[in-house]
Amino acid sequence: MRYLLIIPALATAALFSCTNSSKEPEHREMPAEMMQKGDYLPGIDLNSLASLHDSICGMSLKDGVKDTMQLGDMLIGFCSKGCKKAYAAKLENK
Repeated sequence: MRYLLIIPALATAALFSCTNSSKEPEHREMPAEMMQKGDYLPGIDLNSLASLHDSICGMSLKDGVKDTMQLGDMLIGFCSKGCKKAYAAKLENK
């Protein structure tokens, strides 16, 4: 009898724990000092970028831009070469 109550309870818990379908990008804070140690592009005018956030991971580009891609008349900034590669792959699959 006890199993008849436990099984539906576990099924309900599993159902509701997997429904978090948030598509928000993960944001990771990174101190500017750490970013400046890398090989970030100096002198990028943030006003020339299409967005102030990496379009793959959502990281802010205000502290530094690692790489860019020209797409038509838009300059797209990336926080890493991996995000640029993922964006290029996403464009190829369209």
